[in-house]
Amino acid sequence: MSLIKLGYIIAIRRIISAWHIEAILFIGIFLAVTLLSSSVVFSQLLSEVSLSHTLSNSNPDDKQLWLRSFSDLKSSQPKDSSSIYSENTEFIKQRVIDKLRSFTFDHHLILETATLLMILVLPCKS
Repeated sequence: MSLIKLGYIIAIRRIISAWHIEAILFIGIFLAVTLLSSSVVFSQLLSEVSLSHTLSNSNPDDKQLWLRSFSDLKSSQPKDSSSIYSENTEFIKQRVIDKLRSFTFDHHLILETATLLMILVLPCKS
C-alpha cells in the first residue's frame, strides 16, 4: 500500500511543479474533443446546404429524385402488411417529400412488387 501512496505523492508533486504544462495539456484535450464533436454537426450542415444549393440552382427538368424503400411485407395477417406499407409511405412523406416540396413540382409514388418467378418442370418420356 505504501508504494501506491508514494506514487500518488510523486504524481501530485509533478503536477504542482509543472502546472502550466498540465493546463496546456488540458486546454489541448478540451479543444480536440470540441473540434471532433463539432465536425459531425458541421459535416451534416455542409451536406444539407450543398444539397439545397444544388437543387435551387439546377434546371427543373434535371431534378429527378428516386427513393427506394425496402421493407419486409411478409406477414401472416394481410392487415399487418398493409399497415407496414402505410407506415413506410407516411415516413417517406414526412421525412423526404415534405422537406423537398419547395424544390419540386409534384411527386409520384410507385409501388414496385417482387418479381414472380415460376419454374415449371415437365416430366420426360424415356
